[in-house]
Order: sequence, then structure tokens, then C-alpha cells
Amino acid sequence: MAEVPLGGLTVLLGPNGAGKTNIIEAVGAHDPVARHLLRRSDSDLAPRARVGLVVKFDIDSMGHGADAELLRQMMIWPWQEGLDADEITDGIGAYCGSTWWLYGGDLYDVVDSATLSDCYDVVRRCLSQGIPKSAAPDVQRLVDLLLMNPVLIVQEDFKVELACDRSSAAGQEAMVLARRIKPLLFEGALRDIVGVLTAWTGRWPPLTGFTRGPSSGSPAIPAGFEWVTSRLGGVRVVDGDAVAVERYLDRALETVHDRLFHQPDFRDGSPGHDEYCDRCLHSDHAGRVDPSLYAPDEAHVSDDQFVYPGSSDWLEQNNEWLRVRPQLRSALSVIEHAANARLIPFVAAQGKIRLEMRRVPEWDSSASRCQVTFKHRVGEARRIEADWNGPVGVVGADYPQQHLGEAIPLAHLGAGIQRWVATAVRLAADSCAEGDSDLTPRILLIDEPEQHLHPAAQAEVAVWCLDQARAHQAVVVATHSPVFIALPPHSATVCQVTRIGATTQVRALPPVHGPDVAFRAWELGFELGLGRDALAQLTRAIVVVEGDWDRRLLHHFYGSQLAKQRVLVVPLQGSNELGGLADAAVIPALGLPVVALLDEVRGRSREELESLTPPLTKAERALLDLSTHLGDRLRFVRYDDPDVICALPENAVRRAYPGATFPGWDTLLQRWKEERTSTGASSPFKRWALKAMALPKAKRFPTAFFSDVIEHCRPEDVPHARFQRAAEQLLELVEQGPD
Repeated sequence: MAEVPLGGLTVLLGPNGAGKTNIIEAVGAHDPVARHLLRRSDSDLAPRARVGLVVKFDIDSMGHGADAELLRQMMIWPWQEGLDADEITDGIGAYCGSTWWLYGGDLYDVVDSATLSDCYDVVRRCLSQGIPKSAAPDVQRLVDLLLMNPVLIVQEDFKVELACDRSSAAGQEAMVLARRIKPLLFEGALRDIVGVLTAWTGRWPPLTGFTRGPSSGSPAIPAGFEWVTSRLGGVRVVDGDAVAVERYLDRALETVHDRLFHQPDFRDGSPGHDEYCDRCLHSDHAGRVDPSLYAPDEAHVSDDQFVYPGSSDWLEQNNEWLRVRPQLRSALSVIEHAANARLIPFVAAQGKIRLEMRRVPEWDSSASRCQVTFKHRVGEARRIEADWNGPVGVVGADYPQQHLGEAIPLAHLGAGIQRWVATAVRLAADSCAEGDSDLTPRILLIDEPEQHLHPAAQAEVAVWCLDQARAHQAVVVATHSPVFIALPPHSATVCQVTRIGATTQVRALPPVHGPDVAFRAWELGFELGLGRDALAQLTRAIVVVEGDWDRRLLHHFYGSQLAKQRVLVVPLQGSNELGGLADAAVIPALGLPVVALLDEVRGRSREELESLTPPLTKAERALLDLSTHLGDRLRFVRYDDPDVICALPENAVRRAYPGATFPGWDTLLQRWKEERTSTGASSPFKRWALKAMALPKAKRFPTAFFSDVIEHCRPEDVPHARFQRAAEQLLELVEQGPD
């Protein structure tokens, strides 16, 4: 029931108990390492988790399109496998939604399944059974909507369900049709579909099972499902469990080794078959050490042969010595180099990952063969000397203890360092196994990345997550840390997680900036589990303006940009937001960029403000105090008109006051300046302009004038060009962030 976007970086926010960790665990049940951890904790989460990927196929309502063959293969697989009808509708993948083939539709006949159009014909015949003639046009249109660019939910067990996006125009039309024909349907597959479509409250109702997953006895995953396994098979959970990560490294090392060294030579005319490779570790390849040399369940020395349990293909023997294959050590060093390149800066500053091979006698079922260690930069490791016969790396009967110096086993590291060292090793092993050119999508899951880390380290983790999201991965983070909320809005999708009854719901975080920003941010802070300082945490930049009308103009014409960038617009006069920010220590502590957009303030920089001669206006005094505290963090945007009234769209002014004498703002400004020069008058432009427009005295109130003009603004209206330039410069400074 929870819908989580899996594109780029997704940040889940919500109070404890909302279900953030449940989402991480449900998706993470598909991680091989996570499955191992679940088994160790005797959890039944893995078999219970229902995770589906939603995808829209490029296919028209008649079954033609770029994805037609892929969908055809997915649909016909159960019949192609020769499964009988009872087996198709029962067992794995048969839950949730109706199944149209229960009502007489099948694809056993090759003719019926030659193309997707043929398959669609079978589906249509099945869905049309028992339909009254009067409902036929609506039924035809409904089926067209569902089969045109079909939305499919692919479950973790590979069941494929036909769905629709209720939020789309096609989905809304389908809902109208379903309600219209529902009273006319008394039986059949379409009745089930209409029932789900009208009763479902989520976005993607599972309408009918298109096909089911492979049976338990199937030797392979059917054609057309590879893209599912590439996603759900690519789930990775950030975890610091040393045993699980080291055992995973054992398995990954073999794949990395074979990718690096499996190079069969075809030039001699021999068949290009893998069994002729004398380098890789496959059991039937020429390079494997004879498994008869090693006992399967004990370690001892018998006669002249060394006998150790398990993984004999990792070893080489020559008379009196046994050693780990040098190529395996080379492959391990490749992973080590890649792991160090993936370390978060605060961890890399403290040391370096070292990947070692354990002593061969320790290779039993209770331990991994590889060991992850971390060598601190303090001190130097003592030199390892080989004082036995045979080459370096050889394991002899009298195996000396290695001195690792400052290298600390992964399990002995602090929790904060351990988690990110293990993550770097895990991702490096995956990358090396897949090859640098492999762009298989991967879902990376991180539950509370701020655990055990100080604030500066949390900021580095947030940047690291952004980097991972750029590297062709979907990253999902469940967090309470404000550093993730402060990420640029275009770089991360921030979602609010709430618990409604027994259901966890996820929705994009709505904009929190507007006239009621302070109250809404405070309210939302408690909803997200952030507390009273939510205004600070939800604010990415602050724009200081002179008065409330400046703020209203910015929000009216640039509200969406301000909301997306999470910009708080603060008037210097008549507002308490600035005091609230000071109480929360936002500006000095978080380093938020502050941009001043003012008109009648004489100073345009900190130096100019400090050099002003008294008396200072209220706005100038407030801005000078702010400049003293912020220093260079306060930046200025010039708006050269004497009053923000000049920003109002001229066409909207004429619509609001059709009888006024209004030649345009530039003409009025020129006349005002000439009058001041010739007479020495000092009347404010706002009052002078309203009088010059020949408005009745009752209409010359600036507040009423602003309100009337804003009400007469149309979508095509834009503010005056000078205000536009100032606003665009302001948004550009906000986009740049703090220096």
C-alpha cells in the first residue's frame, strides 16, 4: 500500500512508528546479505514482503509497440511451459486481483499467442463474455484504456498484474466508465476488474493477473523477466554486519576473479567453451585444483598432502606447500582499491581499508575466507616476514602469526566507521563483479544514515548519497537528520511518511513556504518528527524584503520557484519570522544564504550601510543589524525603482482601474523625478503616483490599490521588467547556495 519513488535520491521523513523502517525492510528483503541477516534473526519478513515495481509499457490498444514482444513473452510463459490451468491459477503469484483465464481464456494454442495482438484478442474475448449489448461501447473503451500503454505491477515473485494509474487522465476516464457499467455486470472477469477499479483507494489498483511467476520446479526464470531481476536483484542495504559482509565478499571475489582472468583462447581452433578455460574457478574448468585432494569436513595433514575443508579451488599445491592462488589475491586487491575510492571522506581521513585472506586452517563453516580490516593512519604496520620455505603467501605446516600493525578487524571498529567501511566494500565488490561498463539499476537502502555520526559527518553522508544517486542508482534514505532536508530540491525527492490506522502512506512533501510559512513549518516539524526547529530545517535560503507587499508580489509571481527551492521570504517590517529564525540559530549555525531585495534602502552593501548618516529608517536599522551578524553571508540584489508598486503589471492596473489616467510606470517615474528636481518636493512615489493617476480620494489607499491590481492579474501577466531582473538574480543566488 506504500508507494515509494525509486528515481534518484528519495528521502523518507516521518515520526517514529510511521513505518519508514518497515519500507526499508520490505524492499531490503531482496538483498542477499539482508536475507542472510533475516535468517540469523529468525525473521519471517522475507517470505511475507510484497514489493512490486510499476512500469508503463510502450504498446497501443491493439498490441503494437516497442515493448510488444517483451509483454508477449511474459504473458505466454505459463502456457509455453505446459502448466495446466489449475497450476496457473494456484500457488506462487496467484494472489491479488482477478485472473481473466479463469473465465475461459488461455494461450496454449500457438496461433493464439503468435503476436501480442493475438494475445490481446484472447483477453478481449474473455473480458467480453456475458456483457450486455447496451454496455458494449463503454466496455470496448474501458478495455482500450487498460491495454493502451498498459501499467503493469511486477511483484517480487514475478507475478505480473495489469493496473492503471488512477491519477492520470486515462485512469480518471476508466473510473467514470467503470462506475457506469458496474450495475450491468453480474459475472465474468470484467466484473472483477470493475469491482477492484471502483473500490481500490490506492494509485495503482491490481486489476487482473496477466501472468504468474515461474513454478518452484522451473529450471530458469522465464524470458522477459530479466529486467525485474536486474532491479529487485539489485537491492542493497547499507549494513555494518561484519560476518554477513565478509561472507558476501567471499562469493563476490570468485565472480571478480573470473571476470578478470576468464579469457579462453579461441585461436587454436578449439571450441570456445568455458570448460577449456584454465584460469577461472568453475568446477568443471581446467584450472581447478583436484577436489579429491581435500576432505570436505575436516582439516588435517595426511601423508604428504595438505587437506583443508571447503573451497579447494582457491588453493594450489606443490610438494611441501600449499598457497592461495595469486590471481585471487590480485582480484582481492582490485576490490580493495575500489572500496577505498568509495569511502566517505570522514572515514577516508582516518585510514584505509585492507582486505586480507585468513589463514587457511581457519577456512571452515564458521568463518569467511576473506577478512575486512581498517588500517588507521596513526602508526605504521610492522613488517611481515616470511620465515618458511616457499614463496611469499605460501601456507606451510609451521604457519607464523601475521602482525597486522594498526589494521583493525571490521567487527572491532566503532559502529559509525564500521557501517561505512562495510558499505564501501560491498559496493566495490558489486561494481568489480559487474564491470565498470555495467549500468544495471540498483536500489540502495539506508535506514537512519545519521546513526553514530556527528553533524559534519552526517553532511558528508548526505553528499555521498547524492553521488550514489547520480551513479545510476536509486537511493532510499529513512532519516530524521535535517541535513537531508537541506539538500537542493532538484537533487532529492523528499517524502512524508505517515501512519493512518494500520497503513503506512508515503507522499511527496508539500511546499511549506507562503504567507503562513512559519506556522506551517512548525506544524509540519512535529508531523515529520523534527521538533520545534522545523522552520530552520525546512528552509534552504532566506530572502529579506522591506514589507509584506514585497513578499506578496514575490509569492504571487514566483511562488512555485520559491517553494521548490524552500525559500523563506522575510519582511523587515511587521513580521516575526526573522526573530523566530534568530531564536533557532538558523542563520549563523546552518550557514543559510541570505539575499536582501530592497528598494528604498540607501545602502547596497555592508560597507554602504555602515557609512550611512542618521537618521536611519526602520528597514535600514534592521538590515544593518542583520549585516553585522551575517557579514559576507548577506548578499544584495538591486531593485532600482523607488517603490515595489512599480512592479505591478501595467495591464492588470488598467483592468483594475479602467477610468484612471495611467500612462505606464516609466512615464510616471520620469514625471515624478522631474517634479522633484524642479520643485524640491519630497513626497513618496507611491502616494504621488496614485494621485497622478487621477484616482478618487477613496481609491488612493496603497493597500486597497495593491489588492485590486493583484485580483485583476491574469496568468499571462508578468511584473515590470526591472522587478523581473531582480527576482531572477535573486533566484540565481539562491540556487547557488552559500559560498
